[in-house]
Amino acid sequence: MAPTIIYIHGIGNQPPAEALKRDWDQALFGRDMGVATRVACWVNRRRYPRPAPSARILPLPPGLADWVAEQATSAVLPDVHDFLYHPARRRRMTQPLRTHLGSGPGPFIIVAHSQGSMIAYDTLRAMRGASPAVSLLVTLGSPLGLAEVRRAFRRWMRCRTLPIPRTVERWLNVADRLDAVAADARLSDDFVPAGFIEDRVRAGLNADAPLAPHSATGYLRTSTVRRAVRLALASPRE
Repeated sequence: MAPTIIYIHGIGNQPPAEALKRDWDQALFGRDMGVATRVACWVNRRRYPRPAPSARILPLPPGLADWVAEQATSAVLPDVHDFLYHPARRRRMTQPLRTHLGSGPGPFIIVAHSQGSMIAYDTLRAMRGASPAVSLLVTLGSPLGLAEVRRAFRRWMRCRTLPIPRTVERWLNVADRLDAVAADARLSDDFVPAGFIEDRVRAGLNADAPLAPHSATGYLRTSTVRRAVRLALASPRE
């Protein structure tokens, strides 16, 4: 069966799910992909009651240091604060992706931008075994390389090194050198087995750089991301 693509957005307010899906479809494929793509939309509508007219990107500070990070993110980046310090709110963020993955049958391609990559990893690392199959995980402008973020995951998982989720068959990590959210851009040496993650990192990689190097649609328009997703789509399972 052909894989189903699931998009996961980053922090802040977002357009309605269907509008966001169309924007990402257009950036990645140049057309609406219909039922072939879905959005795991986790926007806190109590905090953002009115959907944004278009995607808005907020910069994440390059460092998140424990107590200082808790205070700063609470005031400036409430979505990040919720994920790192409120388990119940973190579960609500991961629920849409869990629902999509549970709807089957797979395989799936997950395209995760910014904090969406944290949500994707948190969801997939909690799954037991290698099902459902994620034939490709694409992380865009991911903060997973930040030491403080990895420390939080190690604390939750009670481990010294962070494992690649067993359900993930291939992981492509894409980051622009100018993207402050991905200040520690390379992930291949932060997860085990080392070298499993394919890092694609360079200045000007994002199509919207240098003005908006963290832009989700800018990442989706790159040949690196388009080629990887289309290759995964061209390898259906029986």
